[in-house]
Amino acid sequence: MGILLLLLGLLAVVSGAFKQRARVRKLVGRSLAVAETTVGALTVIGSGLGLSRVRPLAWTVVGGVSGLILLASVVHVRRSMRLREEQEASEGARLKSYLGPDRV
Repeated sequence: MGILLLLLGLLAVVSGAFKQRARVRKLVGRSLAVAETTVGALTVIGSGLGLSRVRPLAWTVVGGVSGLILLASVVHVRRSMRLREEQEASEGARLKSYLGPDRV
């Protein structure tokens, strides 16, 4: 159980770090990546301190961290897709404006 907590915590930290990096590069806006990274770091620390010895709490942490990773990923993908659609619409509008109404 300790290894599971450690690996799940590392997954949350790495996943959150990549989402934060993408958020900064694309200016996506707020995300759950900060919470994901924080919870992942706390899970790694908890696995080192013996959180796996308390089985019900350990399974609750596993479920909570897994759910947070899934939720943060879904929110990140949706925001990225929406941002891409907005960029494409903006490009189309700028092209129409550049060409003028008689050439479109």
